[in-house]
Amino acid sequence: MRRPAPGTIVRVSVSEHGFVYAVLLRTPFVRFFEQQHVGASPNVAELQNAKILFEVAMGDSAIRDGRWPVVGVMPVDESYRPAEFVQDEKGCEIVDAAGRRAATVEECMGLERASIWQPEHIESRLADHFAGRPNVHVQEGRLRMPGERPWPW
Repeated sequence: MRRPAPGTIVRVSVSEHGFVYAVLLRTPFVRFFEQQHVGASPNVAELQNAKILFEVAMGDSAIRDGRWPVVGVMPVDESYRPAEFVQDEKGCEIVDAAGRRAATVEECMGLERASIWQPEHIESRLADHFAGRPNVHVQEGRLRMPGERPWPW
């Protein structure tokens, strides 16, 4: 099965009793919404105005195998690509729809590190968010400040 088209809405379980909705953007990006739901069907109008929790690149396995069921469709800008940062010992760069460019640490603040998330890591990130806990995967990928060791491993 191929990845569904941009605008496809999937349901992601975050606890025994709750889930969040996510919408596929252009491959490989997915937008996750802030609100946790219990037993509701997606309301496209509400999702279009919902607070975005995060947007990350991810593999398709959870969608292909039905772990995250498709539950609807909503319009999205198929050309949109979330900005991400890349960082090494030399500095930061921003990668977005315009390409890749050098950036300051300040410009990279608030962006996701460019990486491909696995479904189980996203699920743990969501569960930790709603439980008010820090997430190990977010901490590993966080932006490093000048003079700080750039890699956690």
